[in-house]
Amino acid sequence: MFDRFYMADQSRLGNSTGLGLSIVKSFMEKMNGKIIGQLNDGQLSIVWEWRIVNK
Repeated sequence: MFDRFYMADQSRLGNSTGLGLSIVKSFMEKMNGKIIGQLNDGQLSIVWEWRIVNK
């Protein structure tokens, strides 16, 4: 889901390139975070986590 150009549903109409979640994942990694997609009972959850760095 976070891979570049990934499109789960090919039947949808539109001009999507499949780059959105790949860009989000890249931003999260640059901000010391991570993003996880979870499918539970047919519902998709996207979880964002940031690591707090004490200096």
